[in-house]
Amino acid sequence: MKFIFLLSLFVLSQVMTFAQITISNSSYIYIDSVYVYADLAVDLKATDSHIYLRNNAQFLQGDTGGFNNTGLGSLSVYQTNNVNEYSYSYWCSPVGNNNTSNSSNNAFVPTLFGDPDSSVNDVAYVPVAFTSYHEGSSNPLTISKRWIYTYDSSGGSSFNWNYVGSDGDINPGLGFTMKGVTGSSNSQVYEFRGKPNSGTITNVVIENQPAFIGNPYPSGFDAFLFIHDTDNANAINGTLYFWEQSLSTSSHYQKDYEGGYATYTISNDGLLSSFVPAPFSTFNEDGSINISGLGIGSKTVTRHLSIGQGFMVTGKVGTSGVVKTKNSHRVYSNTLQTPSSFFKNTKTQTGFPSEYKRFRLNIDFDEEYTRQLVHNFNDNATEGFDYGMEIKIQKELKNDVYWTQNNELYVAKASVFNESLSVPIVFNLSSNTTLGFRLFDVQNFESYQAIYLFDKQTNTHYNLSAENALLNLDTGNYTDRFEIRFQMETLSIDDENIDQPGLVAFFRNDNHEIIISNKKAKKIDKVLLYNIKGAQVLKRNLSTQDELIKIPVSHLPTGIYILKCITDTGISNFKLLINY
Repeated sequence: MKFIFLLSLFVLSQVMTFAQITISNSSYIYIDSVYVYADLAVDLKATDSHIYLRNNAQFLQGDTGGFNNTGLGSLSVYQTNNVNEYSYSYWCSPVGNNNTSNSSNNAFVPTLFGDPDSSVNDVAYVPVAFTSYHEGSSNPLTISKRWIYTYDSSGGSSFNWNYVGSDGDINPGLGFTMKGVTGSSNSQVYEFRGKPNSGTITNVVIENQPAFIGNPYPSGFDAFLFIHDTDNANAINGTLYFWEQSLSTSSHYQKDYEGGYATYTISNDGLLSSFVPAPFSTFNEDGSINISGLGIGSKTVTRHLSIGQGFMVTGKVGTSGVVKTKNSHRVYSNTLQTPSSFFKNTKTQTGFPSEYKRFRLNIDFDEEYTRQLVHNFNDNATEGFDYGMEIKIQKELKNDVYWTQNNELYVAKASVFNESLSVPIVFNLSSNTTLGFRLFDVQNFESYQAIYLFDKQTNTHYNLSAENALLNLDTGNYTDRFEIRFQMETLSIDDENIDQPGLVAFFRNDNHEIIISNKKAKKIDKVLLYNIKGAQVLKRNLSTQDELIKIPVSHLPTGIYILKCITDTGISNFKLLINY
């Protein structure tokens, strides 16, 4: 690990840590694999005064005493973009223009991008080239300026995308789009070089409308601190939206795009991260993405966001109108890739917190794409919107499924768990559709706890804990037909019950058997045993008139059960306590 300072005309007011930094003339700091923290502002005095961040090095700052960074010099940091020439990424620059020595965060101009050239050295600045053609290239790095846009949050339609090109200004903290380049093997490294952003950066957000922002600093960014900052809790709905696009589509026509928004939020105790992937790829049985058909990986957002990462937020009802990023949201994260790259391939949350339960449900539409729904459970969940535990849908698909609450659509929902809970699940289908249901990532449920899809129309329970379900539904909006349940309707001893003299059933503890006494020699065709949740746990086809029938049940746990005896004259139910 290297940590190199060139000290000529370079001042640290408090020697290396918690210090204001001034770099003059041709001096520089080269930071390799670690981070530097400055409590106050940084002054990069001359055009040849530099800070170089390499190999996941990061630069953090305190509140800067109300003063932002100054000078004509620059900070340089690398970022890897992992898409192809047909796919967008969402960016946010950690630097701004340094052509004027002022104490403001300046707009970023795409011409500030550099082309890292290891054949020279890792501090030389090689400006990128731009082309008006549809596709850029990797060597030399040439960016297609056709795809560089910001978003105007004052509206809510596709017409609010604003063209930037190569030399337009992008205000501090705003996100922007850019496509990848050919010849990069979906892994192109870019250099940001300019005056480092610092301090509080504000951008407009409007009620129920998206705003395109991102991590505007040369360091990691803590989504938890950002989401649960009091200012932002009064401005946004608590969800971050990340664009992901299939790498299998070789087209620049919007109608051919296969993509969507992945979503992320985190609970107010910081324990539960809720991530829902973009709904455009069918999942494997283990919940991983099916790469054979679409040639992409499953990208996951974690709490710590990379340098340069852009994302959408949505204004809450009654928003304050301003969303803020702050130095207090900055964090050093040594878990980011080297060179650090955008949201990436990881698995679901490990070390799941004991205070929560969770399951995910993958719903496949005609085996073409999958919408994943998440349901969280916690004792602090409410009947209203639970900021940090619930995620509202960003964009409804042509054929779609979602949770609902107060006429709003959700991909992640939260409730207090109890076995009698019924959770409506809504389908909106524009065509006849084959739907597959697969349960995934079940956390902190008891091993015996079943999760059912219940069809009210057919009175059918599909035990998703035991097997996948497949349904064929006609075109329509199914708002009140399907539910997720955690028990079948509990059987009553009186259900379909006929008193049949001479027929008695009881549990015999010493031999761990159910005994059926059939003194009237009824013909017993079948015996069914259900647990108290209504799940069938035993079935015997007997067709016998024996006076004494013994059924071993030592494999069953202690509990209350319903025994259903089906005879040639009717059905008798018996409530049994199995207790060893």
